[in-house]
Amino acid sequence: MEVWQNNAFVTVLVGGVAFLVLFLPYVVWSFHRFGQLSFRRIIGWAAVCVYFTGLAVYTLVPFPEDPQAFCASTHVGYNLHPLEFITDIRTQTAGMGLRSALTSAVVLQVVFNVVLFVPLGVLLHRYFRRGAITSTLIGLIMSVCIETTQYTGFFGLLPCAYRVADVDDVITNTAGTLIGALIAPLLLFWMPASRTLTSTRLVARPVTSMRRWVGMVVDGFLFYLIAASSSIAVLVAGRLLSWWPVEAEPEWISPAGDVVALLMVFVIPSLTGRGGSLGQRVVWLTPRWPAAAGSGDGSGGAVGADSSGGTVGG
Repeated sequence: MEVWQNNAFVTVLVGGVAFLVLFLPYVVWSFHRFGQLSFRRIIGWAAVCVYFTGLAVYTLVPFPEDPQAFCASTHVGYNLHPLEFITDIRTQTAGMGLRSALTSAVVLQVVFNVVLFVPLGVLLHRYFRRGAITSTLIGLIMSVCIETTQYTGFFGLLPCAYRVADVDDVITNTAGTLIGALIAPLLLFWMPASRTLTSTRLVARPVTSMRRWVGMVVDGFLFYLIAASSSIAVLVAGRLLSWWPVEAEPEWISPAGDVVALLMVFVIPSLTGRGGSLGQRVVWLTPRWPAAAGSGDGSGGAVGADSSGGTVGG
């Protein structure tokens, strides 16, 4: 029980970090595909991050603290006999009452293997819009990969198998995925379908403060990412090619990275295509410069414009 509680803590912690790290890329992808952000699908994305973290945690860890000692003292086998768990349940629950049998470790293990993959079927079918058959096949492949990882000692990182590779686990995991795919419409009825959001992708929407803030955040993130990457690339190239001594690295590298980022995020995008910075393009905003009243010379203040057609005065 303590191991399960620790795994739950690690799942929530690492899954939450993964959600935060991947949130901005998700925002960019969401605006690109749907033309908007859906709060309910953001909740779904958080569930995706936490679930896949939990799937890895509960099936692949913990590793033996001392792999060499573990492998020397323990032999972990495998089971290639389908439905062997039925015989195990009959044997280990013989003479038990119904309640004791249902709460026995051998039964709970089977139930857990099914339940663990139910969310996978739900997410694949409803969130990622995969059919029940495709979702089930994905669950089958993932389960086989997990069992293979366990049997091969994480593909040789450990000197021996550290968990039993069991074909019955593959069967129960696949069954759980199928169940999840079948009940997905009942559990995630509140989740807007991606097809529905995609169909309204080009509908003009008001230029809200939230969209502008998202665009600015994306611009800031890309600016610092490109600036840092450019500076690091120059430093690495300089050391590999001996352009200068390590102790005398030029001070212009960091400012040069800022210039590259400025050009790539703001200047070049504004001069090409429909204009606007990269962040503005992500949230479908195009700056427009209306003529000043009575001048007719094209000067004046910027107006926020939805690139799909709708405009709102800045």
